Amino acid sequence: MGKPYLIRISSQKGGVGKTVVAVNFAAALQQMGKSVLLVDADFTNPSIGIDLGLEDIDAGSLEVIRGRIKIPEAVVKDRRTGLIILPGRLSSRQVSLNDRDVHIFAESLRSTSFDFVVIDTAPGVISDEAVKSYDEAFILTTPDFPSCTSAMRLAKVYKKFGIKQRLVVNRVQNMSYELTIREIEEIYGNKVFCVLREDSIVPISVSERIAAYAMKKNSRFCRDIRHMALSFSGKERVIEGGFLARIISRFNR
Repeated sequence: MGKPYLIRISSQKGGVGKTVVAVNFAAALQQMGKSVLLVDADFTNPSIGIDLGLEDIDAGSLEVIRGRIKIPEAVVKDRRTGLIILPGRLSSRQVSLNDRDVHIFAESLRSTSFDFVVIDTAPGVISDEAVKSYDEAFILTTPDFPSCTSAMRLAKVYKKFGIKQRLVVNRVQNMSYELTIREIEEIYGNKVFCVLREDSIVPISVSERIAAYAMKKNSRFCRDIRHMALSFSGKERVIEGGFLARIISRFNR
């Protein structure tokens, strides 16, 4: 992988937990000794700052794109995780970006010295140029038919441009009304990269405005996030617990 390695955390529809996964995946990589820049590039509904209590900012990713400020001047540090964050800023105006904006922003991110740049983006695809700017993309879905079929539309876009993609299934409860992992893989036409189990630590962490990974690292959700991050850390996977953990680990391969 090149350095920095740009990972887009994406979904075709909202409400699947994209921002929570972006924050905690970045935090897990950080805890594994990687240098990480977490970027809020959802210019319509920036949420990272809200989730981590960083709303009171004067400038963020949009100001970087507009050339009003450089990345080192716009980043903030989350004291609980140590993450360096380029936050988004709520705006009352509709944000419209062109291909030149997207290209300049991607180049500015690539000029940093981080190992990874984890980028939380708005649902869907803004432009072809935006898609081509990333090294890899995670597609977030929940185990229901509408979310999965929406995710497949995004997968086709990534395939068109040859962007490496991984499907992450979030909020899995193993209920009878959910699609099974096998059914999701049949729809996707490939293996699921990671299964993230439903866990009460997630809404608690959002309420407390702290990354779940900084609150309860051994919770189900955080263990699943850690397995996901291990694929990028250069370390071997650690299979914890008993039978259920081994099953989850199989899904994470």
